[in-house]
Amino acid sequence: MRRAAPDERQTSLPWPSWHNEDTWCPALSLWVLQHAPAALRETDASAELHDHVRLLAQPNADRWDR
Repeated sequence: MRRAAPDERQTSLPWPSWHNEDTWCPALSLWVLQHAPAALRETDASAELHDHVRLLAQPNADRWDR
C-alpha cells in the first residue's frame, strides 16, 4: 500500500498534535539536555543560540521567568 505524498502547502501537522504538557515538556527538556550540547559544539554555535537552547531545557514555567 502506497502512502500519498504530503502536501507541502499544508499548514497543519499530518498527525494529531494535542499533548499533555506535563508529559511531553519534561521529555523534550530531557532530550535537549542529552543531545543539544554536542550538536552545538560540533557546529560552533553562537553564545546566543546556546542560551536559547538552554532555555528549552528549562521547565516550561521557568523559560519565561528571565
